Amino acid sequence: MEPHGGEGGYENLGNKLVLYFVSFSYEENVGETLFLTRCSTGETLSGKYRVKWNAQGNPTSSLSGEQMRQIVVDLVKAKETYSFDDLGQALETQGYSTDFEVQTQEVCACKLFYPNQRRGKEPFVLPDWVN
Repeated sequence: MEPHGGEGGYENLGNKLVLYFVSFSYEENVGETLFLTRCSTGETLSGKYRVKWNAQGNPTSSLSGEQMRQIVVDLVKAKETYSFDDLGQALETQGYSTDFEVQTQEVCACKLFYPNQRRGKEPFVLPDWVN
């Protein structure tokens, strides 16, 4: 079985903030990474989970991408101010692993929702294999 995956689920959360997922699957492994990016600065929080299946065909984890998304969306909508640290801690408390980075290249979701917020980042370009 060949590995496969993709990017999608673009969502505009307002205030130059976008959410999207990258997912993959390979044999008995499935996972998703949620990305939350502030388009004006490139600040990006990622939350990850991976699921394997046991010998009985049951998942070894109850974590899901939709639960991860809901945690972030609820926190963003409930508070006027929040930090990426707040969001990361909320995900980690529920068992997700997180990371933080500053993007130097515009992400697809930012180009879609906030095309005027590139601010010196490399512009998003579709990979050659898409054409």
